[in-house]
Formats: sequence, structure tokens, C-alpha cells
Amino acid sequence: MMKTLSPFYCVLLSALFIVQAQAKPQTSPAASTSVSVATSVNDDHVIQLTYSSPVRLDQVLNDGLNHIKTLPSQRVHASPQAVFWTGAALYDQQQAKQMQQQKQQLLSQLERLAQAWQDDREQVSAVNALKESLTKLKLAHRIMQPLDPDLVRMQPSLNPLLNGEYQLILPARPTSILVLGAVKQSKNILWQERSDAAFYLDQAQPTSDADNSNVWVVQPDGVTKQHSIAYWNHKHQDIAPGAIIYMGFDSLPSDFTTLNQDIVNLLRNRAL
Repeated sequence: MMKTLSPFYCVLLSALFIVQAQAKPQTSPAASTSVSVATSVNDDHVIQLTYSSPVRLDQVLNDGLNHIKTLPSQRVHASPQAVFWTGAALYDQQQAKQMQQQKQQLLSQLERLAQAWQDDREQVSAVNALKESLTKLKLAHRIMQPLDPDLVRMQPSLNPLLNGEYQLILPARPTSILVLGAVKQSKNILWQERSDAAFYLDQAQPTSDADNSNVWVVQPDGVTKQHSIAYWNHKHQDIAPGAIIYMGFDSLPSDFTTLNQDIVNLLRNRAL
């Protein structure tokens, strides 16, 4: 004869079934990798590449070159030779918010610096011009590595798996140099072959409080280096088209001792 379970055991078994159902692992959607490809960060025409799983960088570069010919822009054609690989850049879109926060912090610092120097009209003008230039610059979290397809194919360390959201910029060769910082005029200057930092600074006019011994040069691949410009230490060093020359402030207040270096670090992430 079958025994009937008491109400207490029925409630207990029901509770166990509920706990087991809640503990059952949920199936997450398949991970995907997406890459937006353009010839410039200012280009409204973008190719969207989507992969159902992590993908190697060389595959993304190859797909980007194959699809970029569909863009209406005539500045870059679908051949590796037409891309200015020194300025090509891969940006991690998942870090975009963090980069914007860093930019905003620097802009706030420049606002406070202008207030600290309010009695020096020349310096305040230079700080405000720098602030305006940084505000306009398109910045993203750049992955610092070469993107030349030949290098990526030959060196496994340069061919990582990409997983997430990225932006790939495959630009044409730029025609200018951007000069900013402790100068009277933050400006784009026409690039000229075999011209060094001193040549471009003559046109931007450094302020009286500029560092007159060295300037920072941010090459279009994100590599930074100080170039000597004084008569006693001057050494010719070429500058690539699309580079940034940053003229540092020499006599910063004690609260701003890292400002020049912080700005240079931010400028490495500029998108062409």
C-alpha cells in the first residue's frame, strides 16, 4: 500500500526543486568582436566588421583593406601601399569612457592653471588656446603597437586575438604638423621634408615661459621623444607628417608639476 507524504515533506521537496532551478547555470549569448573601420576619425562613412568569436589582428587588417574600397572617400584606396601605416591606429572602444575622463581631468587642470596665472596675459592666452585644442582633438584608448600588415604577419607577438569593440583607422598620409602648448598660436603647419621641431616652432612663436631647451614630439604612431631645440644642444631629428609638437610650460606652479607629461601621455591617443 502506497503511503501518502505528509504536507511538511511536500513543502520541503517543492523548496528543493525551486533551489535547484534557480542554481541552474544560465546560457550566455555567444561573445562577438566588432571593429569599425574608417579612413579618418572624422569620416562619417564607416565599415562595420563583426565576428562571432575572438579574431586575430591580421584578419581584421585584411578584412578592413578589402572592404574600405566601398567607402565613398577617395583619400584612401584599398591597397596596403595607399595607407599611411605610421599613423594607422587601433582603439579599444571599451576604454573610451576612461579616456574621456582623463581628458576632462586635464581640461579642469588647465582651467585652474589659467586662474593661477591670471596676472600674466600671455600665459593665460597660451593655456586657453591649449585647452581649446585639446577639447577639439578626437581621443580614444589607443593600443600601442605597429599595424603594418607585413610586421603583424611575421611577428606573432604583434598579432593578438581581439575580443570586444574596436575602432580601426587606416588614414591617408597627412600633410601637416600640429603645434601646441606654450606657444602664442596653436596651429597646424604644413609638413616639410627634413624639417625639425625648431623649424615648426618658429612659426608657432613660443611664449616667454616655454621650455626653450627641449620639446616633446608625439609621432603619428604614438611614440614620444624629446627633441633638443636650444642653440647649445640642438640636434636635427626628422618629424613624420601627422606628428604633434608639444611645447612644455617651464615654470609651472607646484600643484602642476606633472602637467606637461600628462598632456603628452594623452596626446599619444590622438586619432588622425
